[in-house]
This record gives sequence, structure tokens and C-alpha cells, in this order.
Amino acid sequence: MLTTTVVVIGGGQAGLAVSRLLTELAVDHVVLEQGTLAHRWRTRGWDSLTLLTPRWFSRLPHWRWTGPDPHGYMSRHEVVGYLEDFALSFAAPVAERSEVLSVRQDLGRFRVATTAGCWQADDVVVATGHSALPHVPDVAGRLGDDVLQVASDEYRNPGDLPAGGVLVVGASASGVQIADELNAAGREVVLAVGRHTRVPRRYRGRDVIDWLVRAGAMDRPRTSLPDPANPPHEPSMQLVGRTQPRELDLASLQARGVALAGRLTGAARPDPSRRTCRPAPRDVARLLERHGLAVAVETGARYLLDPFRKHEPTLVSDVGRERRVDLLNRAVAVAADLGAGVVHLWSGILPDGVSEESGWDRVLAGVETVLTTAERAGITLAVEPEPGMFLDRAARVDELLDRLGRPERLRMTLDLGHLTCNEDDPVGVLRRHRADVVHVQVDDMRRGVHEHLELGTGEVDLPPLLGLLARTGYTGLVGVELPRHSHAARRPPAPASAAAW
Repeated sequence: MLTTTVVVIGGGQAGLAVSRLLTELAVDHVVLEQGTLAHRWRTRGWDSLTLLTPRWFSRLPHWRWTGPDPHGYMSRHEVVGYLEDFALSFAAPVAERSEVLSVRQDLGRFRVATTAGCWQADDVVVATGHSALPHVPDVAGRLGDDVLQVASDEYRNPGDLPAGGVLVVGASASGVQIADELNAAGREVVLAVGRHTRVPRRYRGRDVIDWLVRAGAMDRPRTSLPDPANPPHEPSMQLVGRTQPRELDLASLQARGVALAGRLTGAARPDPSRRTCRPAPRDVARLLERHGLAVAVETGARYLLDPFRKHEPTLVSDVGRERRVDLLNRAVAVAADLGAGVVHLWSGILPDGVSEESGWDRVLAGVETVLTTAERAGITLAVEPEPGMFLDRAARVDELLDRLGRPERLRMTLDLGHLTCNEDDPVGVLRRHRADVVHVQVDDMRRGVHEHLELGTGEVDLPPLLGLLARTGYTGLVGVELPRHSHAARRPPAPASAAAW
């Protein structure tokens, strides 16, 4: 029988990381791997599989990516090479082809039986990963033999599946990637959607993983959870890693022809799941509280409701207005979870051929419906006059307030750039409507040109506007609205000790 201090079960990234730290502490140990090093990465996963996270994020103890394209995404074979190099860097004591058969206590120590012999150790670390076994719904056992069933880690490529349509169950990372690949190969695909986490691949020029790291989301201690002993299961993010990053979500899949269904519960198709990530706002609320930040909820929703038209549908659109109302009602619920006092909205552009009075009928009906939700939740709606929209000036929003009886939970957002763009007297307009203003946005703009500019590059005269707010006791949020191309700004040189991103 072989003897050591610690037995580590699993020769993947977790087991090798433990081995590197034990080596640093001069603790005698062995890493037992059922196949060869990084066995699961070699034998599981589809051919086109890449990591969801950029290469720079693949950090191990005293080991970082130093190769080309740190912002790209490793293929499955690259991961194998990365782990092999890591193991070689400290001569990891990996015993390959040693599948563990049993672990039991024996006279105060552990006896570990493998296909290559037995080990005795003081401690055992199980590092086999949290997704070693696929989660197969119960309905799978009731399907006939004529329906081929393949777990995601057994799928290789569309050509390996028999001809015909494919039902993909699950809309997290693996499900949406496989559905997208099958659809591109010409298959008829139905995607069963349950709980998942939807995030953009990139935001303002940075990968979402970069934002999560910088926001501290990856450093959340277990003790910060509501129930540390039973942490919630968080589905993987709905992302894809590719050389040319692009969004991959339910809207884009549907636009390409993938049929979306609800959660798989049996032979019948249920109603699509409507709520996918409700706990997320409360997590953000805790982060905001920790940093002493306040927040308002914006509802522009570019391409969210319609993947081909930027802001459609709106409160004044010919069709689909109920979808905008539904989005605003959801925003009110999110605001309540966040502890935000204000939900910001605008009217939309009145379609050609629609009369002024019909426009008022539409916007009044929509705002009144959302206002009922807001009043129940204790949230204030702040309507913004937006150049080119039906409610384009502060006086038009003021008329909206009058038509609805000036309810307590209906107020106004003013963008100081918009005042310069399309109001004759910005300071006078702010003074006239100051009592109704609960949300202020600051940017720069030129007269008659609706383009958000960097501060100091337009014609907005900020001192008298901000001075008026200060003198009149304004206590709401004043947020700087970043220009549309701010993500393209040149980065300052990184300090020599900073990690490469």
C-alpha cells in the first residue's frame, strides 16, 4: 500500500490548483486521475466548444495566460494544453489511469482504493468538479427508444445526430450554443427555456467578465449569502465565446428561426417562463449599499423588445404597446428590489399618420397603467422629454401631468443636454418645472443637434443649471450620461505591476 499525507482526487483545474498550493507548502501528496491529466476536457464537450470567459480570466495559483490574444476564448484543446503546462511548471505528482473506486476511514486515516492500487492518507480532497454528472429530467425516462437522447457533454457536432428536428432542453450557456450550432446547420430546433442568466457579451467596449471582476462580483464571500450553508444554484450565463464576439440570447435565436418553448415538464409544452433571474436585483442592491451608491432605473431597452428596431415598441407605437407597458411594469418591480426610488421613461416617436389626439390617448393609457403598478410599489415614474419624440419638451410632459391630475408618483426627468438642444431658455425651463423634477441627467450637446457629447465639447452651460438645482434644494440623483462612443476612449497606460487583461 502506498502512503502519502494528502490524496487529491481529480486531475483537472481544481485538483491541479490544490496540488500547486500543497507543493508550495511542501506537503507530500498525490493527484489521482481516472484517465490522463485534464481527462474530462479531452473526452467531453462538443467539437466547437470554447470557454465562456476570456483567456486572461483563466488564472491558477502562480499561473496566468501569457500567450497571444488574451481577450479571446480558449478552445477545449487549448484548455488541455494550458493545464498540461501548468502541471509541468511545478512537476505535479499526478497518478494517471488511477480511477478511485472507494474512500473509507481506516484507523484514523483514509484508505483510497483505485484501479491502480491502494493509497493511505491523512486527508482527502475531492476535486472532481460540480458538473460531473448531467442533470437529466424525469421525463427522459418516459421517452421511447426511437428518440435519441444525448447529454450536452456527449454531443459532438450536428453531423453525429440522426436526421430530423432537435429539442434542446435548457437555455443556459451550453443549451443556447448547441441550439445555435444546430440551427446554423439547417436543423429545425426547439429550445426549452427554464431558469437562466442573461447578460450582454460586451458593454461599452469591455467583456462582461471584465465588468464583473471590476465590480467585485467574483470576490463575493460565502458569508455574504442569505444562507451560507445552502448557497443558491446560479445558472451559467447565457454567453458564447468566439473570435468575433456576438450576442447570443433568446431574441437573437428566435430571430434566426429557433422556436422557443417553456420549461420541459412532460410531453406537453407549457407556457414560456416569464421570469428568469429575479434574485439578481437584490444582489445588485447589496453591492450598491456596500459602496454607498444610489440608483435609478432606465428603460430605453435598445433592441430588447425588437431585435431589429432600436426602441420599438414604445408607448405610442401602432402595435406592441402592451409589451412596452409590460417592460415598464417589470422595471418598477426591479426598482423596488434595488431600493431605487425612480423609474425613468419616455414616450417614443409617434408613427406617421397618427393624429395628435390619438398620440395622447396612447401615451395616457400606457402611463396610467404603469402608474398603478408604481403606486402599489412606492416607486416614482419620471417621464423625460426627449427630442424628436411625442413628448419632446418639458411643457409636453407638464401637460401629461395635468391630464392625469398631477399624481404624486408621476414626475419628470430633465436631461440638461436636451434642454440646450431643443428648449429656448434652458435655465427658465428648469426654474419653471423644478418642483416636478426628481431625476437629472448631465451631458453635453449642441443647439438643435441631438447627439450626446463629452462634457466640455458642446454648448451646455452647466454652472447656472446646477446652481439652480443647488439653490432650490434638489436632493435627487444627478447622473452623468456617458456619450455613445465613450467606450472607444484611449486607456491610460497600465502600471508595470498590473495584470494583463
